[in-house]
Amino acid sequence: MHPYFIFKDLVTIFFFLLVLSIIIFYYPNLMGHSDNYIPADPMVTPISIALPFIFKNKIIEFNKNNTNKEEILIKLNKSSDLFSNNKPSNNFKLQLEEHKFNQIVQGIFQSKCHIGGYFISKEDVNFKPLVYIYQNASNESIIFFKQLNILFDNKMKYIISLTSNNKYQIRLQSKDFNFIIKKFIPYFSNLQSDKYLKLIYLEKLYHLLDLLKKESQILELDLKQTTYDNLINGLVISKENNQKINILKFKIINLVYNLLDNSKKNINININIKKKYVLCKLNSILIEKMAINYIQNIKTNSLKNVPKLNNWFLYGLYLGNGKFSVSIKKDGILPLYFLRLKMFQKNTINNLQFIEKIIQFYSIFNIKSYYLIKKNSKFIEWYIEDTNSLKKIKNIWCENNKIWLSFWKHNQLKLLIKTNILINQIKYWKEGQLTLLNIIYKYTCMSKSNYSNWYKKILYYFEKKNKNKKLNNFLWSTPFPNIGKGVLCTTDLTFIFISKNTSWLVSLPINVKPKAKYFFFKTYLTKDKALEQALRYRDQTLNDWLHSNNLI
Repeated sequence: MHPYFIFKDLVTIFFFLLVLSIIIFYYPNLMGHSDNYIPADPMVTPISIALPFIFKNKIIEFNKNNTNKEEILIKLNKSSDLFSNNKPSNNFKLQLEEHKFNQIVQGIFQSKCHIGGYFISKEDVNFKPLVYIYQNASNESIIFFKQLNILFDNKMKYIISLTSNNKYQIRLQSKDFNFIIKKFIPYFSNLQSDKYLKLIYLEKLYHLLDLLKKESQILELDLKQTTYDNLINGLVISKENNQKINILKFKIINLVYNLLDNSKKNINININIKKKYVLCKLNSILIEKMAINYIQNIKTNSLKNVPKLNNWFLYGLYLGNGKFSVSIKKDGILPLYFLRLKMFQKNTINNLQFIEKIIQFYSIFNIKSYYLIKKNSKFIEWYIEDTNSLKKIKNIWCENNKIWLSFWKHNQLKLLIKTNILINQIKYWKEGQLTLLNIIYKYTCMSKSNYSNWYKKILYYFEKKNKNKKLNNFLWSTPFPNIGKGVLCTTDLTFIFISKNTSWLVSLPINVKPKAKYFFFKTYLTKDKALEQALRYRDQTLNDWLHSNNLI
């Protein structure tokens, strides 16, 4: 009897294996979901489960709550050489990177520096200079300041202070006049406008103080060596020397006054300067005439030799006080994106000429920009808002996306690069809209609630669009597997059109070759199979493009 039972069991087993084989080889997706073919990313929650939360990798600035002065100083002492960590393959490339760094530092110094000083006492005109460059404390600024101090043979001093908004600020400063004249000023040879003039004033002050010291020594020697026989001649010589010394004192006081920022020229400073003029022992009318003519001559002669602008210097100016931002406004249901690059300088005549010089410089590259002086504002604001101009400046500043010299503006430059790739290509592309929204959320201060609202609006718009979209009385609503990686595509007919009732035409908004591709019904036997291939091609190409540009 047992052969009968064995055969009966084998029939059941073979029937089960037959059904299993049919499912495996002919309908592999019957029991599964197409998303199973997307490689899992442990850092991303699938869209079908919840709205994706993106980790905000922001530049962390040190404040009183997350660090202290000692920790920052330890990091400054431990930071390694920037160029040894990013050492190019040959000496020529190393020199090129150091040249770029030099120009970038000068641009940062143009916007984030102080050039000034103070009189040591009220009784004389002995002057102590003070120069420093500053930035909010972060890991990026620590690397920058360490590298800068290496270039100055570590002769500048670190000062850590707490600002009014509870953030720590790093200051790299020096009060050594010899160091400032011999090392500091020659390095910053490309400064513009007011900052350029202030370095000229410092140089002149150094030489005038040196000359005053020598003249004072000569006067003392003359008085000591004067005898009764040449008393009259000695008095004449000492009178001439006194006149020279008084004129030198006047020039020093006048230069110091013009070295001060306009914002700090308050009543108290004016009173103190007038008190200093008493030391000159000169006629008050003569002092007024000399004060105007002396500084005007220095400005006229100095501004003739102002260095030419270059792209790396202006890039450094952006790192100092520039800002790239993206604002979102409503355009029907979909978001409308506005890009803006902004920099500013103090509102002075020389800085206005400097801004006009920047506009003229960038007009050579067909970059449109403009400046704005708001009512009662202390600053001149310079803007680039044209999308094509922003693309051009992105290409100039971010050569081949190599922005290792971006320091604390790394996230802003990433935002500039990625938004410029997407901005004009996503109007009716759902995945493009969502990708751009994710990028803005990641690199800006957009709130999670605002992000979620825009995300839902985009999904709602495309769901509504797909429901209403009919083509030749044929409604396509069947889910189709997404072949791409990283982005969940919902099947629709976006960028797919029917051509002469013989083929599907795929016309994509991105820069790919071919720009348009046909899928003929005859080639794929049926209209449905041709559409499946068109959808595969569209999803694969769009997702590959997003990946190749590091957008997802």
